[in-house]
Amino acid sequence: MTDPTPLQNHTPMMRQYFGLKEQCPDALLFYRMGDFYELFFDDAEKAARLLGITLTSRGQSAGQAIPMAGVPVQSVDGYLAKLVRLGERVAIGEQIGDPATAKGPVERAIVRVITPGTIIDGALLDAGQEPLLLALCPDGPRCGLAWLDAAGGRLMVREVADTAIADTIARRPVAEIIAPEDTSLPVGIDPQKLQLLEKTGFQTRRTEAVLERYFGERLASFGCNDWPLALRAAAALLNYAETQLRSSLTQVQRIHPERTEEELYLDTTALRALEVVESLQGNGPTLLTLLQKTQTAMGARLLRRWLLRPLRQGPVLAARQEVVAALTQGSGPGTIQKALHGIADAERILTRVALNSASPRDLAQLRSTLQALPTLRATLEETGHPALTPYQERIALFTALRTLLEESLVD
Repeated sequence: MTDPTPLQNHTPMMRQYFGLKEQCPDALLFYRMGDFYELFFDDAEKAARLLGITLTSRGQSAGQAIPMAGVPVQSVDGYLAKLVRLGERVAIGEQIGDPATAKGPVERAIVRVITPGTIIDGALLDAGQEPLLLALCPDGPRCGLAWLDAAGGRLMVREVADTAIADTIARRPVAEIIAPEDTSLPVGIDPQKLQLLEKTGFQTRRTEAVLERYFGERLASFGCNDWPLALRAAAALLNYAETQLRSSLTQVQRIHPERTEEELYLDTTALRALEVVESLQGNGPTLLTLLQKTQTAMGARLLRRWLLRPLRQGPVLAARQEVVAALTQGSGPGTIQKALHGIADAERILTRVALNSASPRDLAQLRSTLQALPTLRATLEETGHPALTPYQERIALFTALRTLLEESLVD
């Protein structure tokens, strides 16, 4: 318990603080006060220990000294990144009222809860990594799994036998896992990453409503209606992420079913032995590091996904090889790489735009990306290779948006 004193005995500001804290009892509450985020009571003591910041006290409330620790708003990202790496959850309590008109404490609200699996802030993300949120929905001999890349808006699902759960999870490192309470989970799941939620969030009636709201009639076109447990896991995942981000995930436009018949299945033993993304010698080279010649963060993440889940569909692989051949002929590699230099991490920037959390820096990078598109499109067109024509034609120029950003942003 943070403080056993009856609420009415505290100052108005502390009553407001406890009201916010009650909404997120398992998170560290960063309470905005001017140019600082302050933490109080147990949160202050824990943050001081984890972050190495000074623990002090602020006056009294209910006749007791208030333990307090704080960090500057302008440098908060570094502290948040450290806490998330340690597996902590952080609630951000912002001032939403006008101090000039407030009678008593300025109105505050929790605007988002940052968890290891729902990070969207660019400063907290590794450009080449995907901190995935995983939901498990077990039922008898089967289990539905759903992964969400919150920063990129990708939602993947799979349904497996209960004996395959542990290996399926281990093949793709995840930052956070949610599952129904009282679930018997396989050995090997890190309890630090696990959040057990009420079973109702995984039940068919509740999950159908979530999926209808997100996808409507398009759901049938995704090809996963034969995986009811996976769909329940996906809905629980979306609902959980919504709660943390305090926003609908409009960046999630479809569900990607992952079927074993489409891929060369590499279990965790094979991935380790082949050193696909992790070296047996710690920081030694891997297949990923040897192939990592991508020019954009989006390309780096896509390459990682392809290596962890190699396809075995002949026509798709042949089409990829034809595109690679087209890109590498003549002077193609150098000119295309140069054209890609101005492309920022648009995937993640657009997610933050969709969630109304884009920064001026995000918008400037989006402007630079749009300015680079005409050159990229023209470069692909100049190759004259038919394999590249579909990609060249899919590059929209968004001229009106580019003009708006150019006229609105001042460097």
